[in-house]
Amino acid sequence: MSKKKNRPHGHYCKICGEYKANEKFSGKGHTAHIYKACSRLSAAEKVADTTREIYNVCFPHAERNAMKKQLVINALLFEVHTEVYDGYGDMELADRRFTIDRKSSVLTMTDFHTGGVEQSVTLEGGQMAKLLR
Repeated sequence: MSKKKNRPHGHYCKICGEYKANEKFSGKGHTAHIYKACSRLSAAEKVADTTREIYNVCFPHAERNAMKKQLVINALLFEVHTEVYDGYGDMELADRRFTIDRKSSVLTMTDFHTGGVEQSVTLEGGQMAKLLR
């Protein structure tokens, strides 16, 4: 016995890209491969849908990138725990915490190796925007 092939039932609609039942196509829709609901769309809507699909295929991350552009960093905190070598080849431990606050425009560095000494710098508006970009 031969094995049946798994083919979708019905017809393929060129506009929406889905397989629909035969009853969902009008008489002319069978030959043109256009679903009844899709044939009711105006030409402008069809072009807009097709353009949107092409754009999404060409630029799959465009929507995510647009959302990322809307995000704003108000505060940033990070710590560095590593060994640093100076120009003479001497090793020095670096255990530091950096905090940046956009509202007060302050960059603070806390050095844990020297007992938690804090040093602060006030940044200009342009410098803060460049740092938190």
